[in-house]
Amino acid sequence: MPLIDEAHNLIDRARGMHSAQLSQAQFQQVARNAPETLTNTFRTVQRAWRTLIASHIETHALPDQHDVNQHLSDVPTELNHALQRLVGDLTEYMTEHPVIPELQSILFDTLSFMKLAERFGDHSLCTLTISRATGKAKRAHFKAKLSFRPRQLSGLPQQLRLSRTTATAL
Repeated sequence: MPLIDEAHNLIDRARGMHSAQLSQAQFQQVARNAPETLTNTFRTVQRAWRTLIASHIETHALPDQHDVNQHLSDVPTELNHALQRLVGDLTEYMTEHPVIPELQSILFDTLSFMKLAERFGDHSLCTLTISRATGKAKRAHFKAKLSFRPRQLSGLPQQLRLSRTTATAL
């Protein structure tokens, strides 16, 4: 009976298993406290984020208070390569040093993201979200998020609608 009681969560859980998001701010935060041996790797990741932003939006036309979402047809190559390097360097670092929770968290988030990037296709969306960063800088700064999610789990809602009598009979 508990399995049937949780059937209504199945769609959200399936979407969650096939969704991932990375945030440029997340990498900036971890980079601030990262060991010196990882500085160049995090710089490479930040450079890839900036390149991605610059190549997908006219920054002078970005509205002040609205995010701009763009669906990408491919996984951003430069960022993907930078993330692969990050995974390798983090893994090597953590095998030789005590675990730092922030590094472990960014490693797991990146691995989850890259796993979905490998399977990216017509069944999924890759969305780049860009917004203006708040701050006192003279030059406009932007922050970005990149996410994968399934387009739609077609047909599942109808298949999962069990009547109470069917659930009781099971």
